[in-house]
Amino acid sequence: AMHCQYYGDSMKALEHLLKSLQWQRAHSLFMTSVAPTLFCSAQHSEIWKIANSMEDNKSEIADWDLGVGIYMDFYTLRHAFQDNQLIDELDSLEKKNVSCRNFYIRLKESLCLWKSKFPLNA
Repeated sequence: AMHCQYYGDSMKALEHLLKSLQWQRAHSLFMTSVAPTLFCSAQHSEIWKIANSMEDNKSEIADWDLGVGIYMDFYTLRHAFQDNQLIDELDSLEKKNVSCRNFYIRLKESLCLWKSKFPLNA
């Protein structure tokens, strides 16, 4: 993993960290390098796949809810809004509004946590 990361292949480094069950290091690399790169290149299914592969071990990952959990919540919310079902009740719209509000609060907390951990060239 260190070799791959040294040569700038963060995705390959992440694969090695996941295979070696180094969940915390994998989480940090995902949040500071892999996920932002994938997100900017619209590789959303890849982010979802990696996040799901880590979810079973979230109890071993500090700040899961402000890290990979943020991505999982984002895609869950996104899917809820893209769902083609008609909104029949105001209640459903209110629930989505509350969910979005809670998501943005956590997103701000996540930014505070991760802002200082991004590489200088990011």
